[in-house]
Amino acid sequence: AVQLDDAALLAKAQESAASYTGAKRSSHILFNEEDQETAQDVLKRIQTGELAFEDAVAEYSQDEGSKENGGDVGWDRLSSFVTEYTDALANLNKGEVTAELVKSKYGYHIIMVTDVFEAPETIESLDQVPSEILEEIRTTASETDSETAMDDWLLEKKQTSDVTINPMPENVPYDV
Repeated sequence: AVQLDDAALLAKAQESAASYTGAKRSSHILFNEEDQETAQDVLKRIQTGELAFEDAVAEYSQDEGSKENGGDVGWDRLSSFVTEYTDALANLNKGEVTAELVKSKYGYHIIMVTDVFEAPETIESLDQVPSEILEEIRTTASETDSETAMDDWLLEKKQTSDVTINPMPENVPYDV
């Protein structure tokens, strides 16, 4: 794949960053299905301010993949979350925690939105776009550029090749 330099990446970001507007980054605390009571208690304690979200992640979360990272599971537009999780994110703003437990096939989640991306009118620098979204733009752009290069190569080969295509004979029982 073709690697974009910073100038090319900035141009691609200016083109496509707006399509990521509204993307939400979130963290969660995952409880096993049989721990609903504990989950409910933890949610109440977070809502009253008795327990910090980060502390609850460290103490209770069953998601080993995100636990070390404060429960961070990244941006919703870059990952595929289960429907229940995505639906819960839709109603949250930055800094908000779900009012109820969110049940999914993994158990019970308490979700907090940690960031919401709003693309600036004009992007002057790569610092204005979160690194994970830039990486996605870079990957998408290099895949597209590779396909374009392949199409160009194929067209050039077709035009410069000396191939004659004869018409199909009419008296054969097959057609190719």
